[in-house]
Amino acid sequence: MGMAAAWLAQATRAVADTIVMVSAPSTGLKYWVETAVGVATIVIALALLALFAVLLPAAWNTRRLYGRINAALDRVQSDLQPVVRHAEAIAENVHFLTSALREDTQRVHLLLVEGQERLASATQRLEARLVELDALARVMQEEAERWFVRTAATLRGVQTGARTLRRSPSDRRTI
Repeated sequence: MGMAAAWLAQATRAVADTIVMVSAPSTGLKYWVETAVGVATIVIALALLALFAVLLPAAWNTRRLYGRINAALDRVQSDLQPVVRHAEAIAENVHFLTSALREDTQRVHLLLVEGQERLASATQRLEARLVELDALARVMQEEAERWFVRTAATLRGVQTGARTLRRSPSDRRTI
C-alpha cells in the first residue's frame, strides 16, 4: 500500500496546482447565437452522415464498375492485338510502297528533265546543222548554175565550131 498512498499524495498536490475555469452562462443574443451555432453544427454533421451514407454505396458500385470496365478493356485489348499487328503490317507495307513510288517518281522526273535537256540540245544542234546545210545548198546551187551556164556556153561553142568545120572553106569566111 505504500505505493498507492504515495501516488495519491502526489495526485492531491497536482490538483491543488491546477486552475479550473468555468465560463459564466451566456445571456441574451450571445446565448441564441451559440445555440444556433450548436444546432447548425449538429445539422451539418447529420447532413455529412447522410451524404456519406448515400455516397458509400455509390463509391462501392463505382469500384465494381471500374473493375468490370478494366476487365472489358483487357478483353478488347487482347481481341484487338491481332488487328493492331495487322494494321501495323499494312502501314509498313504502305510506307514501303509510298517510298518506292516516291523514288520511282523522282527517277522518272529526272529522266524527263534529262530527256528535255537532251531534246533541247539536239534541237539546237539540228537548227545549227540546218543553217549550215542551207548555206551549203545555196553555194551548191550557185556552183551548179555557174557550171550549167559554162557547160551550156561550152556546148554552144562546140556546136558553133562543129558547124563551122562542116561548112566549106569558102563559107567559113562569111562568118
